[in-house]
Amino acid sequence: MQRIFLLRAYGDFIIALQAIIKSNTKIHIVASDHLKPLYKALLATNAIPNLSIEFIALGIQHGQLGFFTNKYFFSFSSYQSLQRLKYYIQSNPNTSGVDYVEQHRRIGFLNFLTGHIFKAVVQRNINIYQAYATWLSAPSIKEVATNTPKMNDVNGLKVLIIPDARLQKRVLQPTLLNQVKQYVIDKAATYKVARMKQALEGTDMVYHNFDELIHYILAADFVVCSDSLPAHLSYLFNKPHYIFYPKNGMTQFFTPYALLHNSVGHFEQPNFSFLNQSGAA
Repeated sequence: MQRIFLLRAYGDFIIALQAIIKSNTKIHIVASDHLKPLYKALLATNAIPNLSIEFIALGIQHGQLGFFTNKYFFSFSSYQSLQRLKYYIQSNPNTSGVDYVEQHRRIGFLNFLTGHIFKAVVQRNINIYQAYATWLSAPSIKEVATNTPKMNDVNGLKVLIIPDARLQKRVLQPTLLNQVKQYVIDKAATYKVARMKQALEGTDMVYHNFDELIHYILAADFVVCSDSLPAHLSYLFNKPHYIFYPKNGMTQFFTPYALLHNSVGHFEQPNFSFLNQSGAA
């Protein structure tokens, strides 16, 4: 039996789920229970089938297993989570297959601290969507990306701008955000800005949970966001999108749609032709 342990951030969870759904490969999913609210929100939309996921309590407090981050690598909470993971493995041995984690990062330390042998789905410098497709013998990411609907007319387009991200370095700053707003207006489209938990301007919409975030994405025609969870949700929902990312930032997490349509740009040199490019073949 192949098992995959989903222990990382919400965007990683979405990437793993969409690949598993598209594949015929049988795999047992073990996920940290911090991901369960997102899973429930997805089920409420009927966007994904009801999967057999074993959620386990690891006490993850910072959006992903702190062991994988620099900030919480040495924290007591990370140590406790690893001990709980170790106990689960010892209590539920996989005697007939291989256990996987999402990425190679610190996998040697992980194996040492848990006394277990994990393998990684994603290796260094490989697009994470393609890595999952290869691992699960799923359709190629280019083939899947062509399923996202084209846009031939930007007039009247409802654009959703989501400037926030889990990591501060990925947040769209005010100058860039204002440039995006003006570009949308110049194209005779309309925009709404959705922020996480707190509005900065009176016209901002606010989302406090995954249900509200998903509702805003589904109501939009096009999503502009950073390289974060909203981009992966947009791809899951076949919603055309544009991804901003920090210059010299990682590019392995770009969605297949963004790669196919070159629908990406970095903060320092933004490309504001994304609305025209969104329907390109």
